[in-house]
Amino acid sequence: MFVSRLMVQAMLAELRVRGLKPNHLVPDFTPLPGEQLPSAPGLKGREMELLVERALRQSGDHSLGLAMGQRTPETMLHVLGHLLLTCGTVREAFDVLQQYAALMLGGMEWSLVERGTVAVFGFSKPAVASDDVARFWGDCVLAFALRVGRQYARDPAASPNEVHLAHPAPAYAQDYAKVFGCPVRFDQPSYAIVFPRVLLDLRQPHADPMLSAVLRETADNLHRQTTGTGSFAERVRHALRYEHDLVNVDFDRLASRWGMTRRTLRRRLSAEGLSLSDLLDEACCRQAKEELRRQDESIKEIAERLGYSETSAFHRAFKRWTGQTPTEFRAVASAAV
Repeated sequence: MFVSRLMVQAMLAELRVRGLKPNHLVPDFTPLPGEQLPSAPGLKGREMELLVERALRQSGDHSLGLAMGQRTPETMLHVLGHLLLTCGTVREAFDVLQQYAALMLGGMEWSLVERGTVAVFGFSKPAVASDDVARFWGDCVLAFALRVGRQYARDPAASPNEVHLAHPAPAYAQDYAKVFGCPVRFDQPSYAIVFPRVLLDLRQPHADPMLSAVLRETADNLHRQTTGTGSFAERVRHALRYEHDLVNVDFDRLASRWGMTRRTLRRRLSAEGLSLSDLLDEACCRQAKEELRRQDESIKEIAERLGYSETSAFHRAFKRWTGQTPTEFRAVASAAV
C-alpha cells in the first residue's frame, strides 16, 4: 500500500489540531519547527504502517482515522481534491477517484455498484500487516467519502442508508452511528457506503468543465510521475473516458489538448502499436459495460446511445470486444450484485 505526502500531511495536521507535536513519526522526519517530509512522493509498506502506528500511539486515540476523515478538507488533497470539486455528478467524481486514486492511496480496489434504488461505493480492505492500520485507513476514507457525498447531496446533514466495515466492532463502535447517522455493519467483505442511487446523477451547480480539463492535465502528469506510467495511449484513454458522446468525438479537439494535430496524434499512437479506432473501441466497450450493469435501460436503448442504428450490430461489436453478448454480460453482472 502506498500513501501520498498529502495524506501524511493531513495526518500531521490532525495531530497538531490536538495540540501534539508530530516529531519523528516519519523516518528521516525533520523535528519542529521545520516539519519537512522526506522528499519521496509518499510512504510505502512498513514505513507507512509505522507512521500510522506511531500516530495512534502518540494520540492515544484508536478512532484517529475517523476523526481525520471528518476534518480533512477536499482541498487538502491538492489537485485531486480540487478536481473532485469540479465534477458535475457523483458518478463523474467516482470516475476521477478511480483514475487518480494513486495520488492519494495506492493498493486499494474501488467499486461502484448499482442495485435497484441504491448505489454502493466501496473499497477493499487495505493490504497491510496490522489490523489497527487497516482500520485506521478504512475509517478515514469512509468518513472523508461521507463529507464529499454530503456536498454532492447538497445537504450537510445527509446520511447514507447504511455503512459497511471490514473490521470487527472496535471499542469506539458507537461513534460510527454518530458520524454517519445510519445503521453500521461490521465484519463485512469490504468497506462501503450505501446511498440513494438517484444521487449518482444529480447535477451539481459547482461543476466547472473548463477548470476540470486543466486539473485533469495536471493530474495526468502527477499520476505518471507517481506510478511510472508514461504511455501516450494511456493519456488518450483517460481523455476518452470523459467524452460524453463517443459517437461524435472531435479528434482534432482531442489532439489540440496536447498541442498537436490529429495526424500527429495518430502517429504517436501508431508508434505504440495502437490506433484511434482501437482506443475508441475500448472506450465504447467500457461505456457499454457500465450502462449494462445499471440494469435500468433496454439493450436497444443502450445500442442507440452508443451510435448503433441496429441492435444486432451492437451485439456483434460487444461479442467481439468481450466474447459475450450484451444479454450474457448483463446476466453475469446482475448475478454478481
